[in-house]
Amino acid sequence: MLARRVYVKGLLSAWAMRMDGGVMKRKLMDILACPVCKFHPLELKVKREDEKEVLEGTIRCPKCNVDYPIEDGIPNMLPPEK
Repeated sequence: MLARRVYVKGLLSAWAMRMDGGVMKRKLMDILACPVCKFHPLELKVKREDEKEVLEGTIRCPKCNVDYPIEDGIPNMLPPEK
C-alpha cells in the first residue's frame, strides 16, 4: 500500500490511499473535497463496482452542483473549464 499527497492543479489536496494502480475506493470519500468550492462531504453515485473499487460513477458536489466522473476506477477531479 502506498499513501501519497495528491495535488490537482493546486486546488485539491488530500491524502489518497493508492492500491492496485490507483483505484477509486469508497473510503476516499471521507477525505475528498470539491476542488471548486472546497465543500465536504461529496456525494458518490456508483454505476459499476467490484469487490475492491468503484469502476464507474460520479462524485458530485451538492454545494456548487459540479459532477466529477469516475471512469475505469479513476476519478477525474479537475474543475470544469470556465
